[in-house]
Amino acid sequence: MIDQRLGDQIDPLRNDPDAAARQRRLAELGLAHDQPQPRLDAFAAALARDAADLVGGSVPDAMVNLFVGDHQYFAGMHLTAAPNSEAGAGLRQQHTSPDRIMGLDTGWCPHVVARGLPLVLDDVFSMVRFAANPAAANLDIRSYIGAPLLDPDTGVALGTACVIARDPRPYGRAGLEFIKDRAIQATRLITGNAP
Repeated sequence: MIDQRLGDQIDPLRNDPDAAARQRRLAELGLAHDQPQPRLDAFAAALARDAADLVGGSVPDAMVNLFVGDHQYFAGMHLTAAPNSEAGAGLRQQHTSPDRIMGLDTGWCPHVVARGLPLVLDDVFSMVRFAANPAAANLDIRSYIGAPLLDPDTGVALGTACVIARDPRPYGRAGLEFIKDRAIQATRLITGNAP
């Protein structure tokens, strides 16, 4: 039983019951391929600016992340890390068009999709379960907020809207409400469902 729980922490989507339904729905929406979406890039840029306004500080990175097959794909992305910084260069090298792909064992979005619930980590190192994630060490990420993109037609999480930063951020309850609202907006943009 301990091995199963450890496996689910490392790869929460390895036994994903929604995988087939998610792929069908993304295909119906024309999003089952790894192509940047300019409208989602613009959304991610606004998400990053609004997240900075929420708690102050520098503008963080933001993504609209779709779960396509055996990987995550940043269909919408806004990166603010300086290209000459080690972390910024790593993110840009790994996630610039057309290579915006990340495995299902990296980051906190797989946990959000698997649970179908938002996640707020003011400081990823404050929880052992999330501190060991490769994104914390390899990409120098210290804070994360993300919420699922719940398709209104199927109820399946298609992906996430998320914000990451290289410093702890006091998002708290306001951050939770903020990211839930932005995930609803991103879902409407993806599915074409008006409010």
